[in-house]
Amino acid sequence: MGCCLSAPGQNSGDAIHGQQTEDYVEFKAGVVAAEAHQFKKAIQHYEKAIELNKTNSEYFYNLANAIQEDMNMDTGEEAGPVAIEQHEQIEKDIEKALKRAQKMYMEVIKLDDQHHAAWYNLGYVQEELGLFDQAIKSFTSALELEPNDKDAIINLGNTYMNSQKFQLSIEQYKKAIDLDTKCVMSHYNLASAFHSLNNIPEAMKYFKKAIELKPDYADAHFNLGICYQDEGATFKETSPKTSTKQMLDYYSKALDHYKTALRLDSDMEEADAAINQLEDEVAGLKGFSH
Repeated sequence: MGCCLSAPGQNSGDAIHGQQTEDYVEFKAGVVAAEAHQFKKAIQHYEKAIELNKTNSEYFYNLANAIQEDMNMDTGEEAGPVAIEQHEQIEKDIEKALKRAQKMYMEVIKLDDQHHAAWYNLGYVQEELGLFDQAIKSFTSALELEPNDKDAIINLGNTYMNSQKFQLSIEQYKKAIDLDTKCVMSHYNLASAFHSLNNIPEAMKYFKKAIELKPDYADAHFNLGICYQDEGATFKETSPKTSTKQMLDYYSKALDHYKTALRLDSDMEEADAAINQLEDEVAGLKGFSH
């Protein structure tokens, strides 16, 4: 997520001169608690520091970080499995935490509009909240400060994708690849953007590149399988046996990638369903061709 615990900023008052002001003591206690993954305790210390000194951007920044980390502890994978009836409450808790973190990052920017990490994290939070136009502006502001921030470029691309601005997302993913040709996520996301535009050959090209960089990437195998199945389906419009043979060839490759995805991730239900559906279709085609 790009969040980190920061040292006190330039507005820490007497702390800069070696004297421990009360707000700085609370801030440091918050840092210690956060480093111990005691995020609720950290939040309390940061809030107290802000009560005592509302002019230090890092107090707000670290509070926002702690809110996000605490949210992840309570509602993410770290929290473990939950009952179905709890999901609705979890979603509400996540939204509440994200909105509060958003407010804190905005406070950081009011105090220091050159705070790159605050702009980046604000964009991340806004994207999670579905505020895509606002997220685009925040990521763009982050990139104005650090144009080569690959994570900000990828997240800007993701936000364009979520906004169905696929060509703009493609431009961002290509920028990320230019910065790091071995970035798996950039190739995977670029492939997904091309797939959204129904440009199957380009989508296949970049899914294959993602797999080349990370052979055990289950999602890339699954989506490459979809591409092969899509390409095979184009031959349905014609009836000659040669077309059926080509269709079966594509479907065979699709099945190979679906099965690889399921082998790599046994919980991938969509891959299991795709295999069953496509195997039935292949059996029908083979029977028809004979």
